[in-house]
Amino acid sequence: MNRKAGFVIAFILFFLPPFFSNATTYLDQQEFMSLDTAEKKYGSGSFDALKFRTAKLNERAAMAVSLIRSKKYIGKLPNDVKKDLGPYSGYFWSDSIPTYLVETSTDKAKGSWQLVFLIDEQGAITEVKIHKNCCATSK
Repeated sequence: MNRKAGFVIAFILFFLPPFFSNATTYLDQQEFMSLDTAEKKYGSGSFDALKFRTAKLNERAAMAVSLIRSKKYIGKLPNDVKKDLGPYSGYFWSDSIPTYLVETSTDKAKGSWQLVFLIDEQGAITEVKIHKNCCATSK
């Protein structure tokens, strides 16, 4: 499957409004952390792309709120994110969606958390969120 087709499929599954009133989209079924909760849990260190590339998970977590609030990657392409932040370390539905772990746990209740760079049908970043990805392990 080519990249364009992957982005179109991702858009259809994630962002198209449900056709039936009782239906929910894939995103509606996911758990995301609010920025207030993330700031209380991880702190709010300044985002630095060069440091992020090599940072430990707790250091990445501390930069997460700043990265999201900066909106630096909104409108950019996944390759721009990868160029700045390095190889993806998490997973969200497709390999073409940038994800970076910020906390890992094998405890299902606690879960693992990752930055997810959500994309539109053209493949551009529309939003960055902190997503619960249960029980992931760091790559």
